Amino acid sequence: MSDPPHAVGSNEVGSVSRLQQSESLNVYKLAPVAKADDPHWDKGASYGEVLVAARSSGDARIVAAEAQPDASAATAQPSEDVSTRFASAFRDETLYTVIEVERDRSDIERGMMPELSVDATIKAGGDA
Repeated sequence: MSDPPHAVGSNEVGSVSRLQQSESLNVYKLAPVAKADDPHWDKGASYGEVLVAARSSGDARIVAAEAQPDASAATAQPSEDVSTRFASAFRDETLYTVIEVERDRSDIERGMMPELSVDATIKAGGDA
């Protein structure tokens, strides 16, 4: 008789989890490159330079966007979709550039590095 499906699934999840814990990450700096009067800033204000731990430069943009507070979340109803993460300035290459600062770090977790970031409005762990 075979194992129940949930037992197999939980072993696989455990394996994935262990791999992710020892995952090597890179540290990236996202820095604004557009002038203050650039019309692309209508997506949101500049947060200055921020540092993130991520898998790639593209992932660094996602990490920063996920940590950014949603513009209208404070006044929205629970059923309303208020996420502005897809419209984040961090995802716009004309507004922010991504610079690799360190490579292959296994002592950090994926996310914001607020102790090194300039603006405290961006929160660690994506808790906006």
